[in-house]
Amino acid sequence: MCRRTITGFCLVLLAVVRIDAQSDSHSRGGWLVHIIDGETGAPVTHAMVQVDDAWVLPDSAGVVALEAAAGSLPCHISALGYRTSALLLPSPGPVTVRLQPEALRVSDEVLVTGQAVPDEISIHSDRHRQSTTGALAQVAGIDMVSRGHFGHEPSLRGMQGARVGVLIDGMHMIPACVDRMDPVTAYVEVGNLERLEVTKGGFDLTRAQSLAGSIDLITRKAEFSRPRGVFLQSGYETGSALQSWSAGLNTAGPYTAMRATGALQRGGAVHAGGKQTLSGTGFSKVNAKLDVSRRLGPKQRLDVGVLGDRAWDAGYPALLMDTRKAQSLLVSATHTYTEAAPGTGLKSLRSRIYHSRVDHWMDDDDRDVGQRQVMTDMHMPMYGNTRTWGWRQELEAATTTRDLRLVVDAYRLAAFADMKMLSTQPDVTPMYLLNLGDVRSNHIALAADVHQRLPGGFSLRLDTRLDGVDSKLADELGRRQVASRFSAADLSRRDLAASYGVVAAWEAAPRTQLRLGLAHSSRQPSHTEAYGFFLYDAGDGAFYHGNPRLDTEHGDQVELGLDHRGDRLGLAASVYVQRVSQYIAGVLDEPGFKTFQNLSEAELAGLEVDAALRPTRTIELTVGGTWTYGQNQALDEPLPMISPLKGTAKLTWTRADGWLQVGSRLAARQNRIARRTTWEDVTPGYAVVDVRGAWEVERHVRLQLGVENVFDRAYNEHLSVGNLPARGRSFYLTVGYDR
Repeated sequence: MCRRTITGFCLVLLAVVRIDAQSDSHSRGGWLVHIIDGETGAPVTHAMVQVDDAWVLPDSAGVVALEAAAGSLPCHISALGYRTSALLLPSPGPVTVRLQPEALRVSDEVLVTGQAVPDEISIHSDRHRQSTTGALAQVAGIDMVSRGHFGHEPSLRGMQGARVGVLIDGMHMIPACVDRMDPVTAYVEVGNLERLEVTKGGFDLTRAQSLAGSIDLITRKAEFSRPRGVFLQSGYETGSALQSWSAGLNTAGPYTAMRATGALQRGGAVHAGGKQTLSGTGFSKVNAKLDVSRRLGPKQRLDVGVLGDRAWDAGYPALLMDTRKAQSLLVSATHTYTEAAPGTGLKSLRSRIYHSRVDHWMDDDDRDVGQRQVMTDMHMPMYGNTRTWGWRQELEAATTTRDLRLVVDAYRLAAFADMKMLSTQPDVTPMYLLNLGDVRSNHIALAADVHQRLPGGFSLRLDTRLDGVDSKLADELGRRQVASRFSAADLSRRDLAASYGVVAAWEAAPRTQLRLGLAHSSRQPSHTEAYGFFLYDAGDGAFYHGNPRLDTEHGDQVELGLDHRGDRLGLAASVYVQRVSQYIAGVLDEPGFKTFQNLSEAELAGLEVDAALRPTRTIELTVGGTWTYGQNQALDEPLPMISPLKGTAKLTWTRADGWLQVGSRLAARQNRIARRTTWEDVTPGYAVVDVRGAWEVERHVRLQLGVENVFDRAYNEHLSVGNLPARGRSFYLTVGYDR
């Protein structure tokens, strides 16, 4: 793997621990563990080595001497700014442990990369209560748009939808619901996540085309280091009578490994703060994943994966309809060649082909359509699907001072959606229309990432990306519908868009880095923005129509950042400004109907701060805050769906067999609201207290419990469509077995 230095908060080291056990025929009867930085080779003198209940500190050379014991010796090594690792030391002798800096840790299993908090900040959150949505919500700059209590959509730095690239293992899975009930994040269970890789802005263009950044859900694969592994988990949460069960196994031999998991969830009506009960908010969901890995030699590996998910009877009280059924399937095959020998030149070559499919059914059969204001006395069952075929090629190479990554990202999308309109009045004739008339889109992108290390602690990172898209409507009815609004015989689109970014970084002092980033990002219109027809948006009560003549959006961004990684204090701060030209938004044509149009300009700016203080080896205080500003310059009003000033504070006490955390989530009042483009209103501020903990009751058995919203505060997030109330006081308990 190419060596990487943190050059911007969009580039973060993936935590890797490599142990080299050096044979020594002249054993001194114990272990000499040398702990060094995996990049620089410098001793990590502030590391802590735990053996049983005892802690041992290294000397000034980063060396710890451990007494001999019968057989191998299990231990834990942790250091602020590095990944805590459970190790099994082999027979006595000298051992070198190389640690690499780690991104913000969201849980024991989930890593978040993006804006680097280059010290190890453990935000202890249990896997039962923390869904993939919950993991993302803890990242500075990310908020979740809620239309129900299931299927929350990520908002990154004030942008949602097609302005955020969401992937699974670098693969594209396109949502099928035109009402945005089925974000990609809903199809990956947190138990299958290895880490979340979040990049912000236009400084890592190898993942996806976007203006706000990208979110890559990196899933767990089969482990050769685990010949026989079994994991079971069951939990219950009072806030929505949520029951969850999951199970999995991992088997491995010398050349083949297999990992299989399954999960089931059933939730009932949500209890909001102030003893409110929200009817129609339950859901049921099942998820399964199978991965098989085959070693094809010392340098090659083949991975085949299948990920399936199915949800049903999911309520969305803020929308006109509920999800009757949603299902997805992702199948992939990946061949990886890795140059294991040290040195320069080719490091790895990865080839991946995949196919993803999403189907979504929604209806209003459980609603009283005679009482609503929109489409009164009319049932509107809707169906949508997407099919994606993709190929991704990655090459990594390096010299002593330079890292290079080249990517080819190609995929073909087919998208379809339709709607029936069935009146409850017998004399009204049923109607039928296509919301997406069988859109066919071919997308290919070429991307390059170059990281150059310079003398004097300086480094430079250059990114560039070129996207080409060819799209059309394949259905005749769909073409007639869109053509009725545009007097063009040819509705096809052919777009070419370029993006580029540069980040300059300077190690101003040991463990302190300053950086300046400049980027120009381009985003071609999504298939719904170009070809959608009669799409209802509950945020403003309007029906939207696509526009095949939209121009490409462009964003110009400047960002300043500071990272400090000390023995007891870690700090990451960034401030950014982005101007978006040809901003795509709905423009009112007539009352109740809008068409996507390009507006002259929008502006976004923000500040993000994360800090951690560890006064002792068992106590840690973490605080964070985000502020986002958005302005529609064309309409001279705030952009919609922008979160107010928000913050978190958490105090965590850790011991060998568990941890306990008291935390608070805070948000200021949001007075900056859009009045001309949406139905936004002022959102009051709030402060919520949570208590969480975990305890290893015996070997392989872990108990996790907590109380969220301890004081049962009634509140709603600004990004809750229709002011949907948030969950009230909720107790949860989960028991897990993992060996």
